[in-house]
Amino acid sequence: MGDACLDTFHRMWVQQASSENAYFEIYWMIERCLGVKFPDLHQKTKGCVSDQKWRVLCSMVEAYLKGKPLAYLLGDVDFCKMRILVAEGVLIPRTDTEAMVEHLIQNIPQGAKVLELGVGSGAIGCALAKNRKDIQVLGIDNNHKALLLAEKNIKLHRLQNQFSVVYGNWCQDLSLGPFDWVVSNPPYIDYNDKNLCDKVKRYEPESALMSNDNGYADLKIIMKIAKELLSPRGGLTLEHGWKMQNAVCSLLDRDGYRVQQKGMDAQMKPRYVSAIVS
Repeated sequence: MGDACLDTFHRMWVQQASSENAYFEIYWMIERCLGVKFPDLHQKTKGCVSDQKWRVLCSMVEAYLKGKPLAYLLGDVDFCKMRILVAEGVLIPRTDTEAMVEHLIQNIPQGAKVLELGVGSGAIGCALAKNRKDIQVLGIDNNHKALLLAEKNIKLHRLQNQFSVVYGNWCQDLSLGPFDWVVSNPPYIDYNDKNLCDKVKRYEPESALMSNDNGYADLKIIMKIAKELLSPRGGLTLEHGWKMQNAVCSLLDRDGYRVQQKGMDAQMKPRYVSAIVS
């Protein structure tokens, strides 16, 4: 495939992009598959592209235009300035979560023992361990695919001495505690939420997204579990839906916590709460 064909291909597929975001994501697929950098796509100086690379690119773009998330196609995402491996069957880390992680990096006590409930890909735990060499992190998940993926990310960033993962349904083994801090990005989307986009609903694991009781069921469970696992004046940080912050704060107060931080994400939407055992 010559460069003229590459330029024709680029124009043909980008014309089908449904949004500006899709336009640039198709560019990223071209860059990843063909090794052709964004500024060079219109130039005719690159020589030929192999048939194998062409087939991989065509297959990837076809799947993307049918709705498959780019992260699953590329196999990784950027999260807190780290490369995090992703895979189907495990929730894709989002930039919405990064503000919570930055807050934790700045505020977790020195030498803390941290528990992450619902570790997923391990993105949160990896970011915490990489940026805070003084802490230890334990991640728990009941998704075997997630645990395998988290272990790959731990090895990728050489964090085996700080971060480990185990199988469990939240944390029913109280002997693992006490912990100085518990963090979780649990399922918090209401099953009846009409705003959840079809791409997310179709491809990402429902168990990591949806929760009963109008989205609050898992948040309530974690609040109660954490209370049993935390050391005196230990802390709990929870991600939540952007319309849920006031209700989450009320639930924390009811369960004996004292809210210390009501946090926003990069879009300035309420996204997380930190509290300590009062």
